[in-house]
Amino acid sequence: MQITQHIFHLGPFIVTSFSMVVILSVVMGGVVTGWMAHRRGENAMLVFDLTGWMLFLGIVFARLFYILNPPPSVTKLYSRDWYLSHPFDLQVGPLAVWSGGLGQAGMLVGAVLGALLVFRRCELDGWLWAELIIPGLLLMLVIAPWGNLLVGQMIGPPTSLPWGIVIANPPPPYGDVPAGTHFHPTPVYLSIWAALILVGVGGLRKLLSAHLQKGDILLGVSLLYAVGLFLADFVRVDVNRMLGLSGMQFLALIIVLWAVSMIGRRYHDRARPDLDTREVVSTGA
Repeated sequence: MQITQHIFHLGPFIVTSFSMVVILSVVMGGVVTGWMAHRRGENAMLVFDLTGWMLFLGIVFARLFYILNPPPSVTKLYSRDWYLSHPFDLQVGPLAVWSGGLGQAGMLVGAVLGALLVFRRCELDGWLWAELIIPGLLLMLVIAPWGNLLVGQMIGPPTSLPWGIVIANPPPPYGDVPAGTHFHPTPVYLSIWAALILVGVGGLRKLLSAHLQKGDILLGVSLLYAVGLFLADFVRVDVNRMLGLSGMQFLALIIVLWAVSMIGRRYHDRARPDLDTREVVSTGA
């Protein structure tokens, strides 16, 4: 399998297959979340508000993370200083999100902040709505990585495994490898991991529905997906690292610590017979 960049021109703008796949993932995720909200008797129209703010802040933070911390292959042409000195370049400048170049760590941070903003402004039950969002968000995480694959981003090192891919412009330090060299399709690993979690969530809802409290699914999904993110970035090149870890891996560690601490707190509260567990779960976070 050979991967080449797919680029489309709409007037003065450059649109990549990456952006088209991301848009598809957002639409599909929003449809699923709306269906989940309607099924639970919640106001499904709030999904538009949630999607809008999560997408807007997600893109803002993802682009900010990217221009402040561009990957090594990009800095040869567009360094951090170049981005900051060309704020209105609509081809590849800071505002040209349609040209690609979004930091996944920034996207996750912005999306979470967008959701929290809507929860607070609309006085929503955060635990409940977070779990309504989970299936749609996981579906997005199944679809979106294929955009990275189509433009040859987040690729891993060379491999002899049968599912390796050939890309047109290998990132450093593999720019001079022989033609036909196969690389790890790291985005596919993340897509498969998200799909497995999505299927697992559906199964757990059916098997343990009588025992699950609000927030349990959210914490479990956060923990599992963060572990996948952390491990996947070890099978990735063209990324800046500090202390041997990427920005995404540091964020994944924060998510893991948060999820583990919350799970431990809930387990401790449920083990105390003098507490009303359901009240603790619904108000404790």
